[in-house]
Parts: sequence; structure tokens; C-alpha cells
Amino acid sequence: ASPYAASKGAVEAVTKVLAAELAQLRAQEWAEGKGRAREVLDAESQLLKARQERAQLALDYVMALSQLLRLSGQSESLPEYLAQADIRLK
Repeated sequence: ASPYAASKGAVEAVTKVLAAELAQLRAQEWAEGKGRAREVLDAESQLLKARQERAQLALDYVMALSQLLRLSGQSESLPEYLAQADIRLK
């Protein structure tokens, strides 16, 4: 993988973690009567966006890998490559 792709993946992973932490913090503030519903909804929206972006990146990766393997006559290797990839979504 290129350094750019690795960096972009790292940024996306950090963004998802931070969005999850923010959503949890806003929900806790709401539960304690310190936060506003709008802040909770905004944080949850950011988390959903981060998850959607990760899913899109995973799809883009699988599609590019599939095309590369097909063009190089190695389509049968796709399951092996996917088993090694870090594209599991939660």
C-alpha cells in the first residue's frame, strides 16, 4: 500500500474513534442533565458519517483489489487477500 493510502486509513480510523468518544461524551452529558439534545444528535451524526466513510473506503478497496486481480489473471486469489485485509466493519 502507498504511504498516502496508509495515512488516509490511519486518519479515518482516528476520526472514527474520536467521533465515537464524542458521541459517548455527549450522551453522558445529556444523561447527567448537562448537555443538550442537539449536541447529542450532532455527535451521533458525526459518528454515523465516520462509519459510512469507513464502509465506503472498504468498498473502494475491495472493488480496486478485485479489478486488479481480475486484470492480472488472479481472480481466484480474492478470498485470500480479503481474509488478510483489515476491512471489518462494526
